[in-house]
Amino acid sequence: MIRRTGDDIAVVDTPDGVFLAGGGIEGNETPDDAIIRETLEECGLVIRPGTWQIRAIEFVYSSTELTNFEKRSTFMEAVAEGVRGHSERDHKLMWLRTEAAIRALSHQSHSWALDRWREHPAASVRPRR
Repeated sequence: MIRRTGDDIAVVDTPDGVFLAGGGIEGNETPDDAIIRETLEECGLVIRPGTWQIRAIEFVYSSTELTNFEKRSTFMEAVAEGVRGHSERDHKLMWLRTEAAIRALSHQSHSWALDRWREHPAASVRPRR
C-alpha cells in the first residue's frame, strides 16, 4: 500500500485491471528491493518501504495463458517520496481514497490486504538508506 498524504493510495490501471503497485521478486531481491524496483518501473514512484506487511494466497485466472495460477503475495506499506519517469506505457498511476481503491482493485487479495492495512495504525516507515 503506497500512500502519500492523508488517505490517498496508489493503484495502477492496466489493460488487465486495477492493481496495487508491485510485482515479482527477481534473483536475490528482498521484498523491499522488489517493491522499490517494481513501483519505479510500473508507475514512476520513488518510495520508502514501511514495516507493516501481510501475506495472501489467491488463485487467479490468466486470460493470456488460459490457466489458473496460485498467486502468493506479500503486501507492504510504503510512502511515496517522489516521481520519475516509468517504463511501462500501458500502466497509469491513479491516486484513490482507500474505500474507492478497495472497490476498484481487480484481485480480491489486493482488496483484502488494503482492508486489513486500514484497520491498523500507520506503521512506521523505515529510515532512509
